[in-house]
Amino acid sequence: MTTHAEFNKDTGGSLVAQAFADQIKGKNVLITGVSPNGIGYTTALNIASHNPSLLIIAGRSKDKLTAVENDIKKLHPLVNVRQLLIDLSSITSSRKAGNEVLTYPEPTIDILINNAGVNVSDYTLSVDGIEINFATNHIGHFLFTNLILPKLKAAALKSPKGETRIINLSSGAHAMSPIRFSDWNFEGKPLDKDERPN
Repeated sequence: MTTHAEFNKDTGGSLVAQAFADQIKGKNVLITGVSPNGIGYTTALNIASHNPSLLIIAGRSKDKLTAVENDIKKLHPLVNVRQLLIDLSSITSSRKAGNEVLTYPEPTIDILINNAGVNVSDYTLSVDGIEINFATNHIGHFLFTNLILPKLKAAALKSPKGETRIINLSSGAHAMSPIRFSDWNFEGKPLDKDERPN
């Protein structure tokens, strides 16, 4: 359900941020998957333009996060930006980042944008032995989000209904095939009829 039925796949980030400007100003916002020239980058710039109290940019590369922070500071020098290193393909890294967020002095995270994602076509396992796309795009975000849930719940308790948000970006890949619960790690096990690709 959307509060802006006019939004669609062609709606630009600046228009969306403008529509929610009053819910961004003074809030703590965390975005995963932030690197130069990506969706997370554009999202961070658009969020920064509406004066959040804290903008947490999360990603795998310190150098890329620093480049994004520098670009934000050029355009919006008063925005408080904090970097968070996280590799969502790794349970250890996701857990470490989640626990780090819990130590932040700010009592709340008002908006979490789970933007990070990969599309690796070759069968690859994560360090935890999970297929890399499933590990990064699902397991890592699920773990990270659940770990920082206390900060999101704290925000929800003090904010008007609906202003605390968890936003999960996704591709259209789910339309090609549902999650294969009978073979979630793509090991070649027989698939149930309803789990076969369309």
